[in-house]
Amino acid sequence: VLRKDFILDSIQITQAKSIGADAVLLILAIVTLQQAQHLHDVAISLGLDVLVEIHDQADVDKLRQLKGVQLIGINNRNLRTFEVDLQLALQIKAQLEQEFANCVFVAESGYCTYDQLDQLKKHGFDATLIGEGLVKNKQLKGYFKHES
Repeated sequence: VLRKDFILDSIQITQAKSIGADAVLLILAIVTLQQAQHLHDVAISLGLDVLVEIHDQADVDKLRQLKGVQLIGINNRNLRTFEVDLQLALQIKAQLEQEFANCVFVAESGYCTYDQLDQLKKHGFDATLIGEGLVKNKQLKGYFKHES
């Protein structure tokens, strides 16, 4: 279970642990490097995994300075415009895959077809974070119990 939230304070990580989360999302764009390292370390000390989310080159630069990273999420959604560019995750992963060869890479945002997921697999992504695309996929109509 991932606590997908804007984590800004270590109390949120303690809360995540107490409610049964296995991991927290750490969005590098909204914290300083020092905050990110502190929040990451707190989560690890509590036995939680940390999905470190990046969006752009500034986040990549910050990621390279962060110690102990094991899970990297590359979000295709621009946080300022909310536009989605499915090529972004592929481009950023290509930059990082050798340097972070022992990390798990997660592609995030904008995926809604099997072909897109196949492309991610071919590019070596380990996982995909899907929200809206899963719910709106017509191929899955009727799959969810509470769907109207």
